[in-house]
Amino acid sequence: MIVAAGMVGPPLSVHFKTGLASGLAPAELKGILLQASAFAGFPRAVAAADQLNRLFDEAAIVSPPPPTPREVALAFCEQVRNGKSAIPLSAAIKRLLRRSLRLSIQATTASTVIVECFDDEPSLPAALLHIQVQGTQIVSVTRFIAR
Repeated sequence: MIVAAGMVGPPLSVHFKTGLASGLAPAELKGILLQASAFAGFPRAVAAADQLNRLFDEAAIVSPPPPTPREVALAFCEQVRNGKSAIPLSAAIKRLLRRSLRLSIQATTASTVIVECFDDEPSLPAALLHIQVQGTQIVSVTRFIAR
């Protein structure tokens, strides 16, 4: 709404800073502006992007920011499903990712991602994976049986 209203000064900066302080990854803010461009118009999104770049400069965050934890986890899951893994994993986790028909991936903090692994029953996951992400690296993967 702030972008659509054209208020790209202090009001937007406050919300960007609050988002970062609340655990949003810098790339998630970038994603918000990408969505804003479709709904608020490209000129207003560009003005907001300039405000975001100033915030990144002040906070010494590289621009464009690195991928979000969700994007890192998604790429990791696809690598494992294709028979490759950047870190050692248990056979059970590899098997779970390869056999799952569908994955639902949600970032819960700026460094934690939960992956729901669905098999034949679409409403209940067979298991959950708790993935810790640091930058662009997967630090740990923990499996929890859901049923």
